[in-house]
Amino acid sequence: MRLSLFELESKHYRELQPIFDKALADIYFEKEAKRLGKTKGAIRAERLAMPEPDEKDIRALYESRKDLIGKPYEAVRHHIVRALRKKQVREKKAELGVAYREKSAFRVLLPPPVPPFFAIDTTGAPVKGNPDAEVTIVEYCRIPMFALQDCWRIPGSGH
Repeated sequence: MRLSLFELESKHYRELQPIFDKALADIYFEKEAKRLGKTKGAIRAERLAMPEPDEKDIRALYESRKDLIGKPYEAVRHHIVRALRKKQVREKKAELGVAYREKSAFRVLLPPPVPPFFAIDTTGAPVKGNPDAEVTIVEYCRIPMFALQDCWRIPGSGH
């Protein structure tokens, strides 16, 4: 249960990063617009202007996914171009967000989730190495329960 909660908290924490990046990009565009006396939309268009993807990149993406697409190149080329442009814009926004984060000394004050501590009782188990070491490494094998059914049967008991 604790591990599931930790995984959920970790996922939530990771999913916050794109939200922060988007907010920082918006703040960046807003401040640049004020500084240069332009509209936020004009600054966004200017900073995120991307050249058309290279034909070899378009073709390479198509070739790598041709079996999944199942349509001729010319029929899907414009979709591939749009997808590559979106990727370029996302990457550029991330770059601007990182640069602005460093420039503005933005920090996330939300502490990262703390992994749960599990105490494993090793009393009576064989030990290798110094028994007084600061760290104990416990080796175990995780076997699904259905694989152990034969181990549980007691001959002649019907169980």
